Amino acid sequence: YCNAWFEGDCGRNRYFEEMPLVKGAENGCYFAIEKLHNSFVILELSLSKYPEDLKGEKMMMEFTGVPTPQIFNANVYSAFLCSLIEEYFRSTYIALLRYSNKKEKILNVKFSSYDMCDISEGKKSVEEVFASTLSFQNIHKIVSNFKGLDNKLDIGSPLKKPYNRRKLSLYNQIDNILERRHGMIHRMEFDYKYSSDQIFKDIKDVKVAMVRVYSYICKKYGWEEQIKFLIWGNLLKKLYYNLNDFLRVAYMNIDDSGDWKAQIVRRIPYI
Repeated sequence: YCNAWFEGDCGRNRYFEEMPLVKGAENGCYFAIEKLHNSFVILELSLSKYPEDLKGEKMMMEFTGVPTPQIFNANVYSAFLCSLIEEYFRSTYIALLRYSNKKEKILNVKFSSYDMCDISEGKKSVEEVFASTLSFQNIHKIVSNFKGLDNKLDIGSPLKKPYNRRKLSLYNQIDNILERRHGMIHRMEFDYKYSSDQIFKDIKDVKVAMVRVYSYICKKYGWEEQIKFLIWGNLLKKLYYNLNDFLRVAYMNIDDSGDWKAQIVRRIPYI
């Protein structure tokens, strides 16, 4: 258009390095980790909107046992964090099953009539239907599911390696996170010591854990890791959401007195 062009570090008319084309199970596993990181962006941005608990709210919790808004939100959002963990492992399992040498043997099962209708209508694949019959709500069962695909595929091993010189491994931490979710969903158990600080730490550690699993699978099958593209993609998404949020707040706070600038400064974008 108008014969215009620009030259960047990555070549002519390119802002970023081109992502190599990947296919098969490698593509499916990358898509799973990319989808996970996209969901983390949404989760972190949502959590960043909640203010600190007021002194009166903390005192009320001590007297009545009612959790403060921050503790309540952290416990509720921890259930969403568990959903992200489960979905990542399920999506990765489906990608590996679709191209597994054991596929014919593993899928030698009977599906319900409802599942057969979903397959017939193209709503779900056979691999997706089969994966829905497995449990991904327990780290021990998750590891067992993947070993069913390949006896030498132990996704628990990278999670059991040392991390930041801590006694608690990432494997056990994920187990604790999933168990906390079960306690809240099935028994209405709230962790009154679980606040926004704790869930942000859990999110950070889960990111490390899932990348370890992804890296382990890539090394196991001789694939090239695509983590660097996730980092750039997430930065761009955060900047996009922050810009939209900034403009929305600016529009809502503009008034005739000219005090809107001070109000905008208080809303620091989360990066």
